[in-house]
Amino acid sequence: MASKRKLWSDNSMQAAVFCVTEDLREAARLYNVPVETLRRMINGSVSADCKPGPPTVLSRDKEDKVAEYLITMADMGYGVNRETVMRIAYTIEQKTGRKHPFIGEFAGRSWFEGF
Repeated sequence: MASKRKLWSDNSMQAAVFCVTEDLREAARLYNVPVETLRRMINGSVSADCKPGPPTVLSRDKEDKVAEYLITMADMGYGVNRETVMRIAYTIEQKTGRKHPFIGEFAGRSWFEGF
């Protein structure tokens, strides 16, 4: 069964929040967003840029830099295997000093598959 998460656009949600001063259910129907989600947006318990799921280990900027490095290495003819990518991610997090879920000297396979 397909997930029912985030089936609306950000513009629709913003327009519905703006329009909700009159009637919550009508605004939800008009902009095709769930009533409860709209209510949470209005009450401020959820921000508009909130993403479902656990937070990422590496920041978006760091992941982009790792991807750029891998592309550069591939352009030079050096293939980088999975272990090397997982070690790079682990090393980055070790140097920043942030707490991370990695065990051993590698990032996990689930991190790699999500990367």
